Amino acid sequence: MEKNLRILIVEDSEYDVRIIVEILKHNQYQVEYINVFSAEKMHEVCKNDHFNLIISDYTMPDFDGIQALGIAKSYFPDVPFVIVSGTIGEETAVNAMKSGASDYIMKDNLKKLVPAVKNIMEKVRIKKELKEVEIKYAHLFNSMLEAIFVTDTSRNVINVNPQFLVLFGYSMDEVLYKPTKVLFKDKKDYFDIGKKLADLGEEKLTINILELVKKDGSSFIAEARSYPMYNAKGVSYGVITLFRDVTESKRMEAELISAKEKAEESDRLKSAFMDNMSHEVRTPLNAIIGFSQLLSMPDLQTEEKEEFISLINSRGNDLVRIISDILEISKIQAGSIELSTVPCNLNNLLNDIKQKLEASPLKKERPAVFINLQNELKSDINLINTDIEKLRLILFNLIENALKYTPDGQIDIQFQPDATNKDCIAFSIKDNGIGISAYKLPIIFDVFRQVDDSHTRIYGGTGLGLSICKSLIEKLGGEIQVKSQEGVGTEVSFTIPHNKTSDFSHKDDNGYPDWSATKILVVEDNSQNYLFIEMVIKNTGIQIEWAKDGKQAIDIMQKTPDFDLILMDLQLPKMSGIEVTKIFREQNVTCPIIAQTAFSIPEHFNEKYQIEFDDYLQKPYKKEILIQSIHKQLFGE
Repeated sequence: MEKNLRILIVEDSEYDVRIIVEILKHNQYQVEYINVFSAEKMHEVCKNDHFNLIISDYTMPDFDGIQALGIAKSYFPDVPFVIVSGTIGEETAVNAMKSGASDYIMKDNLKKLVPAVKNIMEKVRIKKELKEVEIKYAHLFNSMLEAIFVTDTSRNVINVNPQFLVLFGYSMDEVLYKPTKVLFKDKKDYFDIGKKLADLGEEKLTINILELVKKDGSSFIAEARSYPMYNAKGVSYGVITLFRDVTESKRMEAELISAKEKAEESDRLKSAFMDNMSHEVRTPLNAIIGFSQLLSMPDLQTEEKEEFISLINSRGNDLVRIISDILEISKIQAGSIELSTVPCNLNNLLNDIKQKLEASPLKKERPAVFINLQNELKSDINLINTDIEKLRLILFNLIENALKYTPDGQIDIQFQPDATNKDCIAFSIKDNGIGISAYKLPIIFDVFRQVDDSHTRIYGGTGLGLSICKSLIEKLGGEIQVKSQEGVGTEVSFTIPHNKTSDFSHKDDNGYPDWSATKILVVEDNSQNYLFIEMVIKNTGIQIEWAKDGKQAIDIMQKTPDFDLILMDLQLPKMSGIEVTKIFREQNVTCPIIAQTAFSIPEHFNEKYQIEFDDYLQKPYKKEILIQSIHKQLFGE
């Protein structure tokens, strides 16, 4: 309780002043006072001093207590004012209290002065503390980084903090005493929260994730924490709600969940892919190993041997395709696909693919399916420059895929100038097979995905073919799209740049290149590999010299250096093909040198080796690839 009093005593009786002071001091108050008894003097003192209590007589010669009260309140509106008088009536006292006096005491009953002062000063203390709390609360309320609004029991806004105005874009006048419904994007949320708040017990809170609307109409995701407010009697008089914008965190949370689901799906797909790949690899291996063992049976008939050899060859080709697909998708994912552009006869290419598919085991399983090559292009648009092996792989995969999923019916193959882009050729492979459901279409080009990836699926395959086709078509500068209806059939169409060219030159009457004036050196330690090369190019009339190792190749070049081209195997006994080629280059051998290797390319055939070699062939390769590579190096086409 405040015991130090600095009092302004407005009293014309010096005796009464002393009595007042002595009474207070007698009750342990430390009293400092100034005595005035005129309005002029009171003004002067109030201007230059301060007090925590004012005691005034009511009746004085120059002015009265009501006038003194007015002067006091003009200077010290919060300082308590007590009227001590011997003549004041009850009506006047009531008027004085209404005008701001804290209390009044009759001079003939001054024993009430101390209790009155004690009560007044306690109220002052409480009021001061409440003021300090209000200031702290207001500072906290206004400095919060979270948006806050306070609503009454009718859910009208009665207060907001500055951050609320910033977040929602309103001014104070636009929201004060307005209903909060306008802030909710979904009005159902407004009513649901109202019900939750109504059901809350004392000192409980509710947390909600809501979509709210700003003044400009934009919306955001907010976390709203609402606390009901109660008075001293436990009656609710409103709610205070704190908002935090969680749009970004919710977006990140959704992305993390999506990434987690994708990672889990990727793991599942890779596991399914590995299981499927194991099946696809082991199936031809089982046939190869099994029939190879049967070939050693002494009583085997010639027809049986031929059938077993045919099966081994067929399954060997299947295995090579699987391995090629795996290597191809690995290069695609590594971004290391390289194009080798050569002249390509589209008519010949498609007829060749059709013939191979007509003779394939898959076609023999589907004798009722007719492969229809609908048109052939004129020579002026039939010949293009492209990567023929990439295009062959694309067309073979797409047509074989159509054949696989068409138990009976027809496959129509069309190719013609693109109707929307004259610089492109458009291809179409249309079947009337099982088709693809609409919800499966978006995933058919995904790596490791198949329309049916269950263990009970009817159709085999690695699930890499369409993904490889899409990537290679895009690498060639084209686009692919699929239209399908389950139970009706599928149409796959794609475009590639036209890149017109003239026909192959240097050909004899039988269609083989005329290389009779050409001499090449084949450096190959494996006799079977050499025999394959010799059989492929012997009809061109080319002159061939064979070196079985690096040392023999160097000796041959020293004796007869007039070779037009060298085929160099990289893995040779005694001296590697790379070392031999370096020696040739140091000896100023300028003819093209084509590397042959079973190593993974282009990782092995990097920039370092490109300095020495003009091209590379990756084993195993087809005869067309060999012809094209030699043709390109000899004639630059």
